[in-house]
Amino acid sequence: AVVSTQSTGKRGNDIPPPANHLISLSKMASNKKQKEEVEELKRMLSPVVKRSLELASGQGASSWLVTLPLEEKGFVLSRSEFTDALNIRYHRQLKGLPDLCACGAKYNLTHALNCKRGGYIHKRHDDVAKFTARLLSKKYKDVELEPGLTPIPSDNIGDTTDGARPDIRV
Repeated sequence: AVVSTQSTGKRGNDIPPPANHLISLSKMASNKKQKEEVEELKRMLSPVVKRSLELASGQGASSWLVTLPLEEKGFVLSRSEFTDALNIRYHRQLKGLPDLCACGAKYNLTHALNCKRGGYIHKRHDDVAKFTARLLSKKYKDVELEPGLTPIPSDNIGDTTDGARPDIRV
């Protein structure tokens, strides 16, 4: 196999040479010179991109790319979801994100996943609660998401604020 390393410079916003090329170089590097070239390419990457590539090249990390798109199992991705997944995997900027979050901070993927005001932290929580409720409803008949609580006296331990509710009742 002939290995070309002509494009060793960084492109765009710290985007490495095509990640799949670097991964395949690592796997094919059979002689010392090829291994040195791969290591040189890796040294040029930022720590964040380097870590993304390490995770992407780990055992089983690419299994979602070859999974059959079974709708009943929820394994179907739209074109935009697939593109977003690849951009997240290789730590590239997502398209269509606002510049500022509702909290006033600069909006990026990390902030969106952690911001309690304008991010997706509540959506992630709700998705887990819905998934758990769906599993529980297969075994139990009376499963309810976010039911109201019976008011309790304030001298008992617990959250007595109005609107407090559990995630799931079985």
